[in-house]
Order: sequence, then structure tokens, then C-alpha cells
Amino acid sequence: INDTTTVVAMNPKLSVSLLFLHFIFSAAKFEPYELNGGLVSAVAGKNYMLIAADTRLSRGYEILSRSHADGRIWRASSDGENINFQNNNNSNNEECLPLSNVYDGAFIGTSGCHADCDALKRLIRCEMSTHSSWVAGGGYLSASNTANLLGSTLYQRRTFPFYAFCVLAGLDRETGTGTVHVYDAIGSHERVAVAAAGSGREMLQPILDRLFSTSNLREVHSGNNALKDAHDGSNHQHQRQKDGNAIAAADQRHGSSLVLSPPVKTHVDCDADEAVNLLVRGYRSVAERDIGVGDEIIVCIMEADVDGNSSCGGSVKVKRFPLKQH
Repeated sequence: INDTTTVVAMNPKLSVSLLFLHFIFSAAKFEPYELNGGLVSAVAGKNYMLIAADTRLSRGYEILSRSHADGRIWRASSDGENINFQNNNNSNNEECLPLSNVYDGAFIGTSGCHADCDALKRLIRCEMSTHSSWVAGGGYLSASNTANLLGSTLYQRRTFPFYAFCVLAGLDRETGTGTVHVYDAIGSHERVAVAAAGSGREMLQPILDRLFSTSNLREVHSGNNALKDAHDGSNHQHQRQKDGNAIAAADQRHGSSLVLSPPVKTHVDCDADEAVNLLVRGYRSVAERDIGVGDEIIVCIMEADVDGNSSCGGSVKVKRFPLKQH
């Protein structure tokens, strides 16, 4: 050992080379990210929005928590209003939590690395609180503005991104329609009708696209009518649409301007209760096949004011459904 130390001390180039090799092998073992599971999703309706997430927090094959809810779904609003999803009454699987303004901000679902998700939550809430303090009259950000804020915040960290995959759901104040955006890790986002992110997204997204699409219903009705016409001896041609959510190119243009709407609908046609049932069916299918999804699903439903009341207050309905605990 003493001879080796003497040789290294007498050869500065050798010591630098050994230090460089030590740095390379040490840096190779450093892993800043950790996947803690979780599957979040959102649905936009004509006069409602819903956002859902499972409550499993895992690390590989180890389950860290079976009731991780506050870190998966959280509210970003100018007034700093926080939603507590801890169910004190285990026998009650449905509750209504009051909100001061349903059009202020949006609900955000995050999955991925729990530390990065928590840091992103604190940063977004700080930005919205700062905006409310600087704007005269205590103005608030709409759901679309909150979506842009989340996208720009994620993009600012593109060189060392947050390992957080997000969905955002809110209500449009002017139309009352649900607004849903889906994100990647560096802030690219898109407004859609049904969104999913996190562990098991590759399985849940096509399931939800199929369940919420009206094409299968049209095919069933067309088939029944064809059988009826054949029995009656009539010869009617029935047109089938491949995608029930597709919008024709002629209907995408707004007036004489060159502004085009998205080529697909940004909201679903079913009501809130049916949307919840379809969403739970999709989660239970994924929970059978993905170990990162399970234990319980929490669904938050927020409806717009359809009675013409000028008050912006309201509530969010929280429902809980059991999942497989494997």
C-alpha cells in the first residue's frame, strides 16, 4: 500500500487519471429519478369534468403506501385552497367538498417520481399565489391559463426535467365545458376529451378511447337497422362513421378566419355518472395487469353551474372505488 501511494504521489498524471476513472464509475451509479407508480386520468364533459387516480405508491415490487391520494390529485388555485382526500368515514365512499370558485384554476393529477411531483405542486401553487397578489382585485387564472402555466413550468426544467407526468382538468367559465390537457415530462401538452398518464397509460388510454367513443354504438344501431330493413324488404344504405369523435374538415373552421378547431371533439357526450362507470371499468382492467396500479381509485367530479346562478361557488364530489390489492 505504501509503495502504491508513493508511485501515485510521484506521478501526477497517474493520479489525475485514477481520479477521472473514479468519477466516471461513481457518476454511473447516480440515479436522480425513481418511478413510484401511479395512474392518473381525466375526462371532459359538456358541463362537467372529472379527474381520477389510484392510491398506490410503490418502488419496484415494494408498496410504500396504499392510501397516497393528496400527492396524486391536487388543486391549483389563486386562493391556495387545498382539498383533503383523507376519508375519515370508511363506510362512506362518496362526499362533497366545498369550493369557493369552481372556475379558479384547475385540478392536476401527477404520477412518476413522488419527490418531483411534490416539488412541482409547491412551485405551481407559489406561481398562482404570486399572480393573485400582483393582479389588482385578486384576479385568478382560468383553466386554460393554468394549463399554459403548467406547460411553461415543465419546459423551464427541460435540461433536468421533473420526472412527473401530468393531466389537468378544469371548467371553462364562458361555456361551462370541461377542459382537459395531457402533458409529457418537458411540458408539451394537448387539449383532449379523455387523457391518461403514468404507469399503465399504454393500456388505459386505448380502453378509454374505445369506451367513450360512440362509433361502437352507431355500428350496433346500424346493424340492427340493417337487419330490420332486410326483414322488411327495404334497401336503405346506412353510413358508418369510423370515429365517433371525429369532426369533419368543413366544420373545423371558425367563420371566415383561418383559425381551426381540433380535428376531434374535446369533450365526451355522456353524462357524469356514465363517465365515472366507464372510467372505473378501465382502471379495474389495468389493475389486473399492472403491479403499479391498485388498492383504490379516487374520482373527483366538478360540474358547471347550469341553473344560471351568477355565483362561482360550488363543490367537488369525491367518489372512491376499490381496486385489486395484489
